[in-house]
Amino acid sequence: MKNSSKNHFQKFLLLAATICMGYVASLFLTYSFIVMPGLSIIDDRSFVAAFQGLESRFAFESSGYANFPAMIAFPGSIILTALAVWFFRKEKSVKLIAAAWIIFIIGMIPTFYVNLPSNEYIYTAGSVNEIDVAKVRQEFNEVAWTQWNHFRAFTTSVSTLLLIRAKQFLM
Repeated sequence: MKNSSKNHFQKFLLLAATICMGYVASLFLTYSFIVMPGLSIIDDRSFVAAFQGLESRFAFESSGYANFPAMIAFPGSIILTALAVWFFRKEKSVKLIAAAWIIFIIGMIPTFYVNLPSNEYIYTAGSVNEIDVAKVRQEFNEVAWTQWNHFRAFTTSVSTLLLIRAKQFLM
């Protein structure tokens, strides 16, 4: 690749990684500061029904609904940032990009061990008319879910800021 073409590709790659990372951060922040506080004040039946409805917008296999922004942003954050580390390996900004990627990966750990299993549990618990909604809500453990989501919101926000800072080195 010519230097000019490579430079444009690098800028585009970093911009795409930043947009994906920012989308993921904004989703987690929305859950931390709006969705979960709102759900915390409603009764068990409404909580389970509302969370099942929210989860149906992410659970493609079960619902058939395709949330394309999320389907692109989550893997895009991982893949595009990793590619940016490779393509910026000789640049000053590589440390910021690598740190963003590492922090993002660390932030995703609770996603796979806490949040997604809890989401799947509540989503597949059954109709609110046929289940013990108080038991489902208790076993969902919204306090732990929310605390780990705060962690995810923090790590993805830091990762986004690091990518923004790395982009400033290119200007």
